[in-house]
Amino acid sequence: MGWDVVQIGLRHNLPVHDPFATAKEVAKRMNQNVRLVYRNEYKYDKDNNVVSEVNGYELIELGKFEVNNSTDYLQMTVSDYQKKHIQESVGIDNLRKATFVGEFTDLILSGDSFELYEIEDNEETLDIRIFKENVDLDINIVGRWHWWEEAFHSSSQKNQEWLHNYRMQIYHQAKMFGCQEVIICSDQGPTELIYDNMDYSADNLKEYACSFQYLKDTNWVEKYKKEEWRKNARHITFSSYFQKQLELADGDFIEIIFDDFSDIDNIKNKIDDELIQGCKRFLDDMKRVEFEKKKKEEEERKASKEREARRKYWAQQLYSDKHQAMTIIIPEDSKLKK
Repeated sequence: MGWDVVQIGLRHNLPVHDPFATAKEVAKRMNQNVRLVYRNEYKYDKDNNVVSEVNGYELIELGKFEVNNSTDYLQMTVSDYQKKHIQESVGIDNLRKATFVGEFTDLILSGDSFELYEIEDNEETLDIRIFKENVDLDINIVGRWHWWEEAFHSSSQKNQEWLHNYRMQIYHQAKMFGCQEVIICSDQGPTELIYDNMDYSADNLKEYACSFQYLKDTNWVEKYKKEEWRKNARHITFSSYFQKQLELADGDFIEIIFDDFSDIDNIKNKIDDELIQGCKRFLDDMKRVEFEKKKKEEEERKASKEREARRKYWAQQLYSDKHQAMTIIIPEDSKLKK
């Protein structure tokens, strides 16, 4: 197997304590229907206090969460649903006294599974795993880690566009799950241990990566070579590449990319601020126009009212009793005299 590129989103905001609430959120955020299931792995005999294995692979549906009329569903598996259900119904103390039939049935006594949820599609091209604080984002990338890492050593327009497009895919996927930061590394080599510890808290996982503790713990690099490896292994930020701040010496290779998307968010916030200010100016102009229009209409109304008042006044003056006696002079040649 080659070294694949993986992206770990830190600090998601999913309600992972509740499988049904999580499935509802995933359906809404991904805009896809979700079928919530669990694996039927254990059979508990209450009368004899015996735990045995279930033969074969069986999924039990817990519910469906629909956001559109599509017949396609994402499958979201709750990793420890059955185990927790049996633990809660039987009691962990009673369960410890049980007879276990099968090689792995005593795993029912263990705590949380490695991942809490797994999201897959029908084509088996998607495999997102959700942990207590982190998410395996599973963004597909063409090429293995070495080929992808090499792209950072060139500032060609082609590489910049390719890395930008890939970064934006990560950005949208991470934001969809509420992650504000990601760790990008290989799923093999020394950084495999970062990928294998995604159930750590977000802070602990980041510290594990930043401190090179994974390199101290790994067996991928021989002990006497670890100092040389540490010298050339680089931790970078994605933004440093696009801001032309990345300097790599001969022999340097990129081992981890951190990305908090701050530069993207700043640009988006600036655009949002400009848009808000533009909308504000537009609304202010509309209010000014509306005010001037109403002012003009009020002035015209007052002028019309004054004209009507004058008209009534002179009409009253003209036809009052005081002015009804009028002298009419008829010319001599008028037909009225005839």
